[in-house]
Amino acid sequence: MEGQTILVMNHIYNRQMSYKTGVMTCRSSIDGIPLGEKLSSLSTKDFEQIKKNNNDNLNATTKSFLKAISTTCRAMGHTEQAAKYAR
Repeated sequence: MEGQTILVMNHIYNRQMSYKTGVMTCRSSIDGIPLGEKLSSLSTKDFEQIKKNNNDNLNATTKSFLKAISTTCRAMGHTEQAAKYAR
């Protein structure tokens, strides 16, 4: 096998693994307010709007909550998170 073929196959494999594994992280405070207080002010309707991908009509609390969450994947070897986990 040629090197280019192996690189493409490795990229495809990493993509498949990234959909199967992931770690969600969140900051403990948002704009100086603890995360628990922000979560307590969200309603089920707010989460339904997120589910519908209707980000234009979200309130400020929901938008700040979404900005505080990030998802990383250790399966993709070239990411910063994978290198940090390997150390």
